Amino acid sequence: VTASDPIPAGILTITIASTGQIYREGALTTIADLPEARNDLQRGVIRQPILLAADSTLSMRSVIPLFRELVEQGKCSDISFAVERSGQRSRVPICIPIAYSPPGLRFMDGPREINELGSYKTQFGAEGGFNRSIFIEKSHIWIELRTEPLRVESVTIGGWESCRPLIWTHTIDGRRPGGKFWSGDWPEKGSLTLETLQDFVRRPEVAHEAPVLLLFALPEDSVDTCVRRAAELRSIGPQVMFMLREK
Repeated sequence: VTASDPIPAGILTITIASTGQIYREGALTTIADLPEARNDLQRGVIRQPILLAADSTLSMRSVIPLFRELVEQGKCSDISFAVERSGQRSRVPICIPIAYSPPGLRFMDGPREINELGSYKTQFGAEGGFNRSIFIEKSHIWIELRTEPLRVESVTIGGWESCRPLIWTHTIDGRRPGGKFWSGDWPEKGSLTLETLQDFVRRPEVAHEAPVLLLFALPEDSVDTCVRRAAELRSIGPQVMFMLREK
């Protein structure tokens, strides 16, 4: 795993066994019984770090319901997957888009908590008698990727123009975050290496448009493959967003 973080003290560990059963700190539980997954309108975003330790044989289908509850209901922001290497456990923070409504795209990004894509500027009245803040949605290059083998599905450019929930139900070839297809050269559809992708995002004309990598995880994909791929992508520089699909 090329880009993982140390596990902080006091992190809550939720284990998903090969049977699909869920354990909270070693005790058998259910999603419905997880206090972290309960809807509470009185509380804001929860920043308690949560570590998901999923059995390596599981598919994403087994973890998507838990993701949905932790993010959409529990408002949890610091969610990571556990990874093992040479007997040492570390974590891969998962960046999850959560909403689009002014002020812009908001996303949860693990230990960096809540972020937005875009910026603000202040407009003043003709005589300086009033002002207001206007959110400027920045244009990005959006690179849609699949996991195994690593391949580019599309490259578009524009703002994040429509509401994007945590769980995606449309096809990859449906609505897109970008306003138009990227007109420049880009890696062809099909398999590619991490180095090829890194060279692409570092090209001056691409880097200028603040590329974002969208890693699509399908229900049948292996949890182990998706998490390791996310870690690899985090190592090459751009923002990586983990996109989940139920179908």
